[in-house]
Amino acid sequence: MKTLELGLRHWTIEDLVEVANNRASLELSAQPAWLNLIETGSQRTQDAWKNQEKIYGVTTGYGDSCTREVFMELVPQLPINLIRFHGCGMGEDFDLLQTRSIMVSRLVSLATGA
Repeated sequence: MKTLELGLRHWTIEDLVEVANNRASLELSAQPAWLNLIETGSQRTQDAWKNQEKIYGVTTGYGDSCTREVFMELVPQLPINLIRFHGCGMGEDFDLLQTRSIMVSRLVSLATGA
């Protein structure tokens, strides 16, 4: 089974299909540039948290609700509420292949470090 790297590499739809169909595995990049990018982003988020700054999706709502502040004591409940909100009344559950595709897409997106 081939292994595909999560990091700075360009991903194709074919790559995603390979992982979703369990024909390829994932590994995190060891490239210093990528590790530095991830560490920098993590440090910025930690600094913003310590300074009680607004952090999109952490201390604010999502999408059009990004201007709404979430009180610090409610921050742990935010992701739970988001899942409940997006999970209600949406139709059939995703099958395994759809779920794997969605998760891989999200991992690839997060691994860009943006």
